[in-house]
Amino acid sequence: AFHNPAANLSPRIRHPPTHQQQCTSTTTLHSSYQIDLSENANRDINTMHEWAYNYGIQQHESFALTSYDGIDFFAMAGTDIPAGTCVLYVPANLYLTSYGSKEEFGVQEEAEKLIGNLAGSDQFPLFYLFLKVLVEYERGQDSPFFPWLNSLPRIFNNGAAMTPSC
Repeated sequence: AFHNPAANLSPRIRHPPTHQQQCTSTTTLHSSYQIDLSENANRDINTMHEWAYNYGIQQHESFALTSYDGIDFFAMAGTDIPAGTCVLYVPANLYLTSYGSKEEFGVQEEAEKLIGNLAGSDQFPLFYLFLKVLVEYERGQDSPFFPWLNSLPRIFNNGAAMTPSC
């Protein structure tokens, strides 16, 4: 069973706008609208949780984001959950993928040529995914992904964050 934190409210599922829908005019972002990337920036988990619900993300009733210190957060189940149970459902329109980024921004021929020469064409998918994330960071509060981006850690001190892609 999925837990709906606002069970008495009708679902307000919204779809993130595409790049073309957002770029109807050129604007300059002010620093107050950008995401604070400093190592000690607060991670806004509560706003992200509300955003997740509003965009149709569903969680098992035992699922919770937990922290011992308010800095590091992790997923935890409050009770045993049988194997094979869906713990978290994320609608496909919220997936950030290299394919989706390439569809949104088009083929970046100059970048592909440079990356192909320096690292090989197998790095194109990472480029397009990074492009999407960087564009959303640049949009700051104008990004539909702002609450999620603002909840992410700013510093990584573990081996999992030390891969070639990071």
